[in-house]
Amino acid sequence: MVLRCFTLLILLVCGQLSLAQMTYSILDQNPFSVRHRILKLQRFPVQIIYPEGLDSLAQVTANSLDRSLAQVGQGMGVSLHPWKVVLQNQGMLSNGFVSLAAPRAEYFMMPPQDPSLIGTNDWINLLAVHESRHMYQNEIGRTGISKWLHYLWGSNGQTAYTNLMIPNWLWEGDAVETETRVTGFGRSVIPQFQMPLRAYLDTYGAPNYAKMLGRSYREYVPNHYVFGQYLTYRLQEKYGHDVIGQLWSKTLNAPRPFSFSRSVKQLTGKSVDAFSRESLGFQANAKAKKIKSPGFTNYLYPVPVSDTSFVALKNGFDVNTQLVLHTPSQERRLVYLGPYFDNAMLAASSQFVVWSEYQYHPRWGQKNQTVFYLYDLLQGKRIKWGSLGQATNPSISADSKYIGALVYRLSGASSLQVIDRESRELVAQLVVKPGEQFVQPRLQGESDFIFVRKKGQSKTIVVWNWKDNILRDSVQLGALNGSHPYLAGQHILFNLPVDGIDQVVRVDPKSNQVNVLTSDTYGAYFGVSQGGKLTYAQYTASGYHVVEGDTAAKKSFQLNVATKVSTGDSSTTYPTTTFSKWRIFNPYAWGPLVGAQGNSIDMGIVSKDVLNNLQASFGYQWNANERVANSFARLSYQGFFPVIDFNYESGNRFTELNLPAMNNQFALVSDQWRQSKYSFGVRIPFNLTRSVFQESLEIGSKVDFLQVAGYDLQRRYISEAFNGTYTSVNYQISYSKLFNRTYRDLQSKWGIQVVGRFNSTPFAQSLQAEIWSIQSKLFFPGLLKHHGFSVRTGYQQESKGNYRFGSNLYFPRGFSYASFDQMFSYSLDYRFPVASTDFNVGRWLYLKRINMDLFADGGRGKVVQKSQALTRDYQSIGVDLSFQVHLMRFSQEFEFGVRGVYLPQTKNFAWYPLVLDIGF
Repeated sequence: MVLRCFTLLILLVCGQLSLAQMTYSILDQNPFSVRHRILKLQRFPVQIIYPEGLDSLAQVTANSLDRSLAQVGQGMGVSLHPWKVVLQNQGMLSNGFVSLAAPRAEYFMMPPQDPSLIGTNDWINLLAVHESRHMYQNEIGRTGISKWLHYLWGSNGQTAYTNLMIPNWLWEGDAVETETRVTGFGRSVIPQFQMPLRAYLDTYGAPNYAKMLGRSYREYVPNHYVFGQYLTYRLQEKYGHDVIGQLWSKTLNAPRPFSFSRSVKQLTGKSVDAFSRESLGFQANAKAKKIKSPGFTNYLYPVPVSDTSFVALKNGFDVNTQLVLHTPSQERRLVYLGPYFDNAMLAASSQFVVWSEYQYHPRWGQKNQTVFYLYDLLQGKRIKWGSLGQATNPSISADSKYIGALVYRLSGASSLQVIDRESRELVAQLVVKPGEQFVQPRLQGESDFIFVRKKGQSKTIVVWNWKDNILRDSVQLGALNGSHPYLAGQHILFNLPVDGIDQVVRVDPKSNQVNVLTSDTYGAYFGVSQGGKLTYAQYTASGYHVVEGDTAAKKSFQLNVATKVSTGDSSTTYPTTTFSKWRIFNPYAWGPLVGAQGNSIDMGIVSKDVLNNLQASFGYQWNANERVANSFARLSYQGFFPVIDFNYESGNRFTELNLPAMNNQFALVSDQWRQSKYSFGVRIPFNLTRSVFQESLEIGSKVDFLQVAGYDLQRRYISEAFNGTYTSVNYQISYSKLFNRTYRDLQSKWGIQVVGRFNSTPFAQSLQAEIWSIQSKLFFPGLLKHHGFSVRTGYQQESKGNYRFGSNLYFPRGFSYASFDQMFSYSLDYRFPVASTDFNVGRWLYLKRINMDLFADGGRGKVVQKSQALTRDYQSIGVDLSFQVHLMRFSQEFEFGVRGVYLPQTKNFAWYPLVLDIGF
């Protein structure tokens, strides 16, 4: 019983640790000008909030939810509490999520182009089913023991507890399995989704459970969606559909170590290790051999630029996304890509390669578009062609005269467009009909546009002669998940599942005769014809590799499929009303929150509205050091272009001072007084990312008002105030530009970070102080791959005064902070991974990687006293040794370690514990 209670306490403290914030992080918002509307479902307590102009898709979403929610929740044994679903249409993201922070689901309405995600499904139906399953999963978190945690801490307590107790593979695997159960076609039956698991098991064998959860830096372990889907499928296959809900409830009602493992054993008779090993063993190759550090590198979307060369996208564990050119003799990087927008294809002519990248709005995180880039192969330079707004799948005609794209409007409507490359005038347009989606459209030749048209759960490959505006060829695929069409003379190459594996096939549109051109073990994709040969990407456990094959048919068959006809479900029109942007108070968590320094406890309410405009918390804070309580209010309104922050703290303060007396030189005197502090600040954050560097800028200013009453001592600490009212002003600017890190990198190869701060008391008052500082950090590549140098410098100056502001200067490690009139500090770090271990200690610990940081710090402080300059030098050298681990089978990763510091001046050496990341 003691162990149970201790475990529960640790889980809750970890989950609450970071929630008591002084300054709120910047969230993604829509522009203030975007207005929203709201509608309510008839049979379920669900409201849909959506931007004005998206009415049609909001009605489609409401009908989809109303039809599917009952079936989605089968086997969970719970019903829905009130939920909100927020539809987002201002950006290019294709995703969805459910959050208990301001409880809601969010659907990003841009349909994806990836056939391994959407298959033949409708995007809105897929979102409705997958994310609604997460809603039901969270409802179980409001039953049994976890219900009391919800009562005590609100959504924060429930989130911390359920996410620690339930592994991530069950959250997502169950939702993926639900897609197929409810829609009839989900990722469970898509070969490309299952392909990484089959390749991994054949190559490396079945991993232990810890490695499956924690993954690896040595080899590509399929993610929790893939493993989770397969294990969830095996659970339901052997123990019935209701087993997921039972497993969820049993685990949450047993707050003790390894509760999930115990619940699996109760339901299946096997430990979770044995169950996963047995389940995966059905697929694993018994002769699989361990390969030492094989890594993972992809070559995606090869497309010819001559009879002997092709371009492709390259990425992987060690590689930033880049465009490469392959010739018979070499591979050459052409350019690093910026924030790449994946269209699941690449297009090129003999002169240009075209692709798209995200174009972020500098301020509004929800609003982004794409920008098209060309790479001129003849001149060897990257060209920014321009933006068509929310546009995907750029392609280019064989004569390089025209750019093709699929362009969306905010209403969800879309059209296929052909634009003159030089004049940028619209030349031709094909409007996508309601209920249809065009997938992977590609300009080919000088007048053809080939694409997959998806309607309902049926696909058709279509060739559009845009010059004559004629749909001249089509191939009916029905419910077959065909993808990646490419014109090859009078034939069409595309991907098609053959005997459960995606292969490159060739079809004659006139006869519907299909020739299978590949017979790969795991999958062959993105086939193109080049110099009379077939070039395609072949999947292996170490990534996609480009191979060259012949065009001889391995087998042939007649394509004769029935088109799946929509069932014609009746449609309901739901009444809508205006949703006020000022519905900004939305309490979702409450109770005690542990302060970040561990020396205070907040008892209050946390609020955030579903549109991310206002973050706020209110309550009382107990300061354990001074043994006093204070009331507080912290608000951050982020709906305007500048972010407006307001903090209020009021209550008693307590201090003890050493005031020597004649009879006692160590006499302590104490006092308690009342203090109120008001802070009003403005921040403007900018996302400036336009390349392979992540770039940001934030400018801010804050005014503090301090009122002190009842201070009776004749002396005070220099960081405290006498009775009176005081005003101070703070200015801050921070800039960061960092090269994108690869999966194995510990830090950016190149980059710069600069922070400048200035605090002062500008008005005439009894307390006067001023401090300003500037710090910078530069990043450079190390001597070996994934090694890196960083150089930090800082300078701070304090004016003479009777008050002292807190310092933000990075002080040399191994020393306590000391105040100087002038302070210069520096540090040199060399960070590198020591070993990727994949070392497992039973069910207690999975050691994923060991890292090391060798550092040397220094500084000099200067003080002027009685016209004499006094200086003090600081020097230290040391090492940080850290370990990336998964503890007790938690899905969350922790990083902790030790720091050793040697002080040459005193010849002292000491070790300190380090906690770098607690996994939340």
